Amino acid sequence: MTAMDKQASRTDSAGFRSGSLDCGMTIFLVLAAVGSLSIGAARLLGLQCSACMGGALSAALPWLGFVFYGMLASVAFRRPDSPFLRYAAGLTIFIHALLVTDMVLTNRLCIGCLGIAALAAGSATCLALKERREIGPLLAAVICGSSVGFLASYDRIDEALTRLVWPARLL
Repeated sequence: MTAMDKQASRTDSAGFRSGSLDCGMTIFLVLAAVGSLSIGAARLLGLQCSACMGGALSAALPWLGFVFYGMLASVAFRRPDSPFLRYAAGLTIFIHALLVTDMVLTNRLCIGCLGIAALAAGSATCLALKERREIGPLLAAVICGSSVGFLASYDRIDEALTRLVWPARLL
């Protein structure tokens, strides 16, 4: 029996095959990268929704998401047991909890952004099913991100960043 056969036959306590969870995580991350790319392309074509209009942060987030999720998909494909994936899952859950909370509070929902958040949550769920010890930190990321969403408006953060790096946009 080769090492690959041992890897494929390994199951976690819920009965899921580790390899299928790794594959699921990679697929979710690839879809998040493609979704981010499409949101960025739509913005370039002037097709963004009212929730996505804004300053420098709103313009940069889809492209940063494309690079970030593409990089994570590459890591998940090549090294699914990398600790980097655990750290990145907490970060993405925190950020998307913040953004979704702000979208709900301001009543400006964006289907694209909610879709990317759902894909990030799907990837994190695969990680949590694979490694049970990640459930607590991921739940903490949801709670902390949602709390920050109540305390710091995305519009204020976007406006401050725009003033810093793109002052002509405000004129």
